[in-house]
Amino acid sequence: MKKRIWGAVAFGLVLSLIVVLPLIFSGTAKTDDFVTPSFWKDFSVKGSDADCTDPYHVSVAYNPAGYVSVTFADSEGNGTCFDPYMTLTLPGSGIDCRKYPCIALLLRTNKGDKQGELRFRTDKTGAYYPCQRFTYQATGDWEVVVIRLTDPDTVLYVDESAKDFSGCYTNLRLDMFENDCASDTSYDLRAFAFYENEEDAKTLAAFVKAQQEDSKDDTEKLLEKNRSFPKGGEFTVPSMQMRMRYVSYGFDRNYQSAIDALLARGYGGIVSNVPFDKNYLKDDASFALLKDAYAYARVNGMSAWIYDEYQWPSGRAFGMVLDGHDDYEATGIQHRVKEGNGTEASYTIENAFDISLYAAVLTDEDGMHTLDCKGQTTVSASAKGAWTLDVYVLRHAYEGEEDRSDFTKLRDVDLLNKNAVARFIQLTYEKYKAEFGNDFGYVEAFFTDEPQLGNRGKADYIVWTAGLDSDFQSLYGEQLDITALFSGDNVRERRMRMQYYRLVAAKFKAAYTDQLTAFCQANGMYSSGHFLFEENMNDQIETYGGDFLQIVGGMGIPGADILWTDPAHLLNQNANIGNFVGLRYVASAARNAGKTRVMVEYNPAAVLTEEFSTDPISTSIGGLTLTRLLGCTDYNVINPQNNYTTEQMNRLNTYLGRMNTVLDGAHESGDLAVFYPIATVQALHNADDVHSSEGGKTSDATVLNDNFTSLCKTLLQKQLLYTVIDDASVCDAVITKDGRMVIGNGSYRVLVIAYADYISANAARKLQTFVKAGGKVVFVGSVPQYGLEEKEDADVKQIMDLLAAGDSCFFKKTGTTAINAIANAASKSLKIEKIKGFMSKALLMGDFENETQDITFVVNTTDTDGNLTLSYADGYKGEFLLYFPGSGEIRKCTDSADVVLPAYEGVFFVRVSDNTRDDTPYEETDARSDETTDVETPDGDDSTASETSAPATTVADSTSAATTDAGTRKNGCGSAVQVFAAATVAVFGAVVCFKKRKE
Repeated sequence: MKKRIWGAVAFGLVLSLIVVLPLIFSGTAKTDDFVTPSFWKDFSVKGSDADCTDPYHVSVAYNPAGYVSVTFADSEGNGTCFDPYMTLTLPGSGIDCRKYPCIALLLRTNKGDKQGELRFRTDKTGAYYPCQRFTYQATGDWEVVVIRLTDPDTVLYVDESAKDFSGCYTNLRLDMFENDCASDTSYDLRAFAFYENEEDAKTLAAFVKAQQEDSKDDTEKLLEKNRSFPKGGEFTVPSMQMRMRYVSYGFDRNYQSAIDALLARGYGGIVSNVPFDKNYLKDDASFALLKDAYAYARVNGMSAWIYDEYQWPSGRAFGMVLDGHDDYEATGIQHRVKEGNGTEASYTIENAFDISLYAAVLTDEDGMHTLDCKGQTTVSASAKGAWTLDVYVLRHAYEGEEDRSDFTKLRDVDLLNKNAVARFIQLTYEKYKAEFGNDFGYVEAFFTDEPQLGNRGKADYIVWTAGLDSDFQSLYGEQLDITALFSGDNVRERRMRMQYYRLVAAKFKAAYTDQLTAFCQANGMYSSGHFLFEENMNDQIETYGGDFLQIVGGMGIPGADILWTDPAHLLNQNANIGNFVGLRYVASAARNAGKTRVMVEYNPAAVLTEEFSTDPISTSIGGLTLTRLLGCTDYNVINPQNNYTTEQMNRLNTYLGRMNTVLDGAHESGDLAVFYPIATVQALHNADDVHSSEGGKTSDATVLNDNFTSLCKTLLQKQLLYTVIDDASVCDAVITKDGRMVIGNGSYRVLVIAYADYISANAARKLQTFVKAGGKVVFVGSVPQYGLEEKEDADVKQIMDLLAAGDSCFFKKTGTTAINAIANAASKSLKIEKIKGFMSKALLMGDFENETQDITFVVNTTDTDGNLTLSYADGYKGEFLLYFPGSGEIRKCTDSADVVLPAYEGVFFVRVSDNTRDDTPYEETDARSDETTDVETPDGDDSTASETSAPATTVADSTSAATTDAGTRKNGCGSAVQVFAAATVAVFGAVVCFKKRKE
């Protein structure tokens, strides 16, 4: 960073000549009188040559003096370059040609006697490529060329009827000379900008000069001012490690220029891979080239990750996993129905992707009959009268012909099969290790992308793998009833679904997450990347079986997919492809596992909404602010649109770097947890109905998910940054003598259990101890009445009813009364004294801490500046600091702070604090590990429950569901993931360890 700053300063000496240079139009702009353009492109920084694309008969390179230079090819073999041109990357989106009809270019050339052309397109010009011709000044020095692009009198190559230009610019092509030029011609470009009129455009040179001087002065002044504060220098100019990485999808031999361009845009790292071509993973030269690119990145201080698949989804190695291993292909079971009338009912598998029948049930006038057909291709039976034949067909997940040249038409891999995933690791991870040799240690992480089981979009379908039914029998002690997975609403059928989905999640984690993580840990790096559809519990179940917190928490750096990042979308509880609850699931999984880093695949411009198009930089800042508050630390950026200017990307990287600098070494300190009701959703999730976020239909499972998400959003709007904890985390928690529940990096005094009918008996006992020690449990919507196996039900009901019987412990819905009760029980560092500009629910907060500081991040989620007065809720009146990542300002305050919080931005409140804590466990004199003990109500009141207290009756079967057994252990229970791993050592070869550890 320091090198780049002083390189820019050096260019100021060159720039000082600009004011005396001639202009195309008469008159000279004054150095102290210029118009600041709304859209401009700066070529003064290293790597900006990447903004000159599609060169024809020319090459473009960055000149350390602070501009890009064009070299002309001898295309004709006689010292002449024919028809040289290049495309100029637009300095932003939404540049209206009617508002900004003029363009100014700051350039110099030694061929002032020639003419050039500038071509443009808008989103309304259609097939036309309008052109304006211009003449250079007869000078070899810097000049400003001003062109009115939309002038109908001078425009070329457009019919008269199409000269009324409108729309936003989409393309800009600079033909340096009309037809040809000498190949030894010199041509340098410093900047260009759009303006509303010619007179303003003439001031470009003065603006560029002032901009250069201001940039130097502002940075130096800010550094000098901030150096005396903690992290002041690093906050002002963040280190590379605090910035984003760019996902490049491969490098060619010009990797140095490509990496220089990323450095110029402020990136701190790269994520890449060998090229996506027919020789993927087979060409040693491509590995050598990538290794050289990574070595160059390392010299420049950048971090490097490896992307682990040919495009996506991960796990296929571009189809090679299945080469010679057809038994590794993903399979599922599909429910099909045939109806008829007569004496015989029959069905024969009918598709090329069908394998065999798994089960069949005939219903006729005599009732329901189970038919023996497993492994056969045809089933038939005598029938009486009208009949219905329900068949359950084992089939391949992939339909149609495979095309090995198209990554979207490859067969699916069975990622529940440990051997299949081990082959993927061998083909991909081990290959990179072998090819990189000693340089492999430089790679920080592998990025895995959306591994799938092949079931997306399939109706009446469940995932399957060889031996799943026998594993089910071994783990749960009963035979799997396949029909219950598709339909049925009684306790047994719901319990069967729960057990099946928990087993699927366990097998996926053991096969995929755990094996990738084991390889990475053994090689001193992290497993990372993201799974699919993190936002919706039904999607989590459909895609991976559920238990998502265990699955994603098993990664070295848990990750999320956020490709739609404007704040309005992020806070939309009905949105997918990235919203607040999806991020909180992933960040919570990391916190529960004792990890402090969360990766996000981030494309601020993936979906060009009206909000984004109107103000792309502000909405992008808003997306960074909000996602950082919600837990993201590592940003891997995919931006193939390349629709940010160098200046804009530097601003985004600096802004993120400043946020990461303040929070580096800190972790969330909020004391509010919310219980993950995945067991209930699994029980409700029958395969015959549509439950996913893409289905557009409502079911009991979708209603539960929506209610839970709504609760989570309301908590955020009450400035409570909650953490989601699952059953396994509760069982592994340490209850301290001062009434806290310690899980991973989290320490909680309040737990909300909302819309959950099931909890393990051991988790219930742990919560009983939590309440006795002084903790608070609040129930919303329902009180769990069932354990994770039938024998636990009585204990769970007794404990949960007692816990819910206290004052303000049960609420029928997420209303104002419930939320206020939760907010009053939980703690937060700051209180709002005054707010003007937006409603308080648009102001979000999160508490963090390190060993010596309390940090509160206050975020404005609106497009309006706000005026706030905030003070510490505990009455603290001493000194504290405010860190503004947008401006880079650090301010000292006492007592309270009056803050102008810009639209979409945040501010950090930082005070000194001794955050060492005593985690001595709570000890019960009558504690029993395997029996239920009586529990007092939280406030010691055993009187009749109030109107908000839980009903004493058992929840009816029609509105609740049973879940599966998570097993019992000496230290409590766990998810099916944990029990499955421990119970199937012979099947899978190893016990999966789920001990939480600090990074």
